[in-house]
Amino acid sequence: QTQIDGWVLRRGPVAVTINRQALSIETNLYEGWAALQALVKSALDGLADAIVLPGERRLGLRYVDRVVRPGVRKLEDWADLLEGWLIGPLAQPQLRDAVAAYAQQVDFDADVDGIRATLRQRAFSDMEQRGKHTVILDFDVFREGYRLIEPAETLASTDQMNDTAHRLFEASITDALYAAFAAGWSDPAGTEVR
Repeated sequence: QTQIDGWVLRRGPVAVTINRQALSIETNLYEGWAALQALVKSALDGLADAIVLPGERRLGLRYVDRVVRPGVRKLEDWADLLEGWLIGPLAQPQLRDAVAAYAQQVDFDADVDGIRATLRQRAFSDMEQRGKHTVILDFDVFREGYRLIEPAETLASTDQMNDTAHRLFEASITDALYAAFAAGWSDPAGTEVR
């Protein structure tokens, strides 16, 4: 007899995956934290009603923003749109014209509640966007360590994680890029909650 390892439910831009190791909720159409948190709550409540919830080893919230900015014709143009701590080799006048792509990872230490964060950032000429210069800002906010899953506490932790990711995003972009986002010129590529 075939044993089922898990299943995936897809509705529009949302996919919920449940297997023996994880519950994962993904969307590529982010409509705000309240809508995403409602999906997480529904999934947790549904599981809690159906099974005895196993222990948690890792809880994470991940935002992956693919930013394509009209007017960015070369990578060095990002130097005015990203905060100084993210522009790496673009800050060096001797290097900036020669940079074809760059990537970095920044790991942030745990806060008092054990929540940590990793930012992966990459700037490159994106073939999926017809060679347009693109920046990916990948924020992974998480906690690790075994604990029992309590849906209300888990939701409260995701609120903290969302706040951390939002603060990191704001610390990553300049006022000029923030204003461009507010004007609605770019659509972040996707969001994943794991």
